[in-house]
Amino acid sequence: MEARWIELFKAYLRGMGHPNSERQINISDEDRFNARNSSVLRSELFVQAISGSKYLPLLSEGGFKVSDIFFDCSDL
Repeated sequence: MEARWIELFKAYLRGMGHPNSERQINISDEDRFNARNSSVLRSELFVQAISGSKYLPLLSEGGFKVSDIFFDCSDL
């Protein structure tokens, strides 16, 4: 189950623009249109959600560490 979650999470991060959902709030049609071809939007939103910033210092191993969780970004 963990491997499947990681696979789906990576697929989400690789997606373009805002994900499709009926529960999206505070996303204007203009913002959705402007971000439709963005290959980094979802990664930026994830990093911002866990850190409060869309920028994090990278470790030499090609990932970043939040608390005691290591996210390996080398194959994204």
